[in-house]
Amino acid sequence: MGTIVPKMRGKRAVDRCRLRRNDLTTVATGLPSTLPRAAGSRWLASYATFAMPQAAVPISFALVAFPATGDAQDGALLVLAMTLAQIVGAVPVARWGSRWNAVRFLHVLVALRTAGLIAVAVLARFGVDFVWLSLAAAAAGFVNGAAYGYLRATLNHLIPADRMPRMLSAAATLNEVTFVAMPVLAATLGSFSVTAAVVAPAVLGAASLLLMPRVPGASAPAASATRSAPSGQAVLWLACVVATSSAVAAIEVGAVAIAVGFGMPTAWGALFAVALCAAAVASGIAVGVCNWRMRTGWTAVALVVTAIGAVLAAVNIAVWVTLLGAVMIGAFLTPLATHYSLIFDEITPPDRRAEVFALYRTSVAVGIIIASAMTAFFSTAAALVLSAIAILLMLLVISVARRRPSWGTDRRG
Repeated sequence: MGTIVPKMRGKRAVDRCRLRRNDLTTVATGLPSTLPRAAGSRWLASYATFAMPQAAVPISFALVAFPATGDAQDGALLVLAMTLAQIVGAVPVARWGSRWNAVRFLHVLVALRTAGLIAVAVLARFGVDFVWLSLAAAAAGFVNGAAYGYLRATLNHLIPADRMPRMLSAAATLNEVTFVAMPVLAATLGSFSVTAAVVAPAVLGAASLLLMPRVPGASAPAASATRSAPSGQAVLWLACVVATSSAVAAIEVGAVAIAVGFGMPTAWGALFAVALCAAAVASGIAVGVCNWRMRTGWTAVALVVTAIGAVLAAVNIAVWVTLLGAVMIGAFLTPLATHYSLIFDEITPPDRRAEVFALYRTSVAVGIIIASAMTAFFSTAAALVLSAIAILLMLLVISVARRRPSWGTDRRG
């Protein structure tokens, strides 16, 4: 027994030391020390798979629309139905889940989105009317914005604040890769089966259910009885998101038109979109490696460079000038996305984060709709110039608003 007691005392001392260290970790990071180290990596994988269905729908819905209406361009109507439903459903659906565990509610929303997309494939398979296809696409979109809001809000329970820039830049980089790769996958599958082109991305998106780590404490604090509108600061940043996303979308949507304008084959349109995405991926890697977050001065530089890039891409002087403009837009795409996400983290109370992040995702969709409409009814150059004007206008408004004493104190979300 004389040899056992010291060992037991030593073990208890080690346990007490470990518990004390865990308590200090919880205090220092604000996170439970029992979370597995792989939780952040699993969230990142979940984030990447979550975006796959939305990245594939421009191609997969076009493949669905062609046998239904005889015109593949009607697939854009399905995308529009899904996007408009996302705009309508973002806030109410996010509020419905405020009393749930965030991960469990996210599972419900992803399951509903998957069911909606599979319904599109099944209905198309049986040749039902195009209206029903639109309703199924809208059902999938109705929960998509809120699902993103809860996915992003969950990260706050997994990663300490000092690691957020690296994680968010990695997420934004993966998002760019996903939006380049998934249309190719959908087109490849569509050459064999239209149903597979819709179902496969939907199933891949549902993989986020399995990849998302469990976080027992991921419930928002009790919300106030009255729900106020987002703060003026949040509204300004959301408007800035719309402006910058419209510049990006103008290049991606109008890439073929840009190529045709230079007398190039339509297939060369991918060159401009790839240049933008390559710059975004490169900047995302740089931000992730350095764990860098833009401050006020760099944010202004990023917005000005993005606006100049949009103007250069619009003037159609030469191919290399347009490529330079696309690269300038892409160079700050990931840093700005990271900055927006961190800003909304700071200015939003915990019980409103899922809602505001849903609005963030919806603002990106609004920017895409504006750029698409401008390109369709006017020209790609008009869409780029409008986005440049909007970016500079928002920079001016935010710069003036920063001088107000209430700028850093309003945390209504």
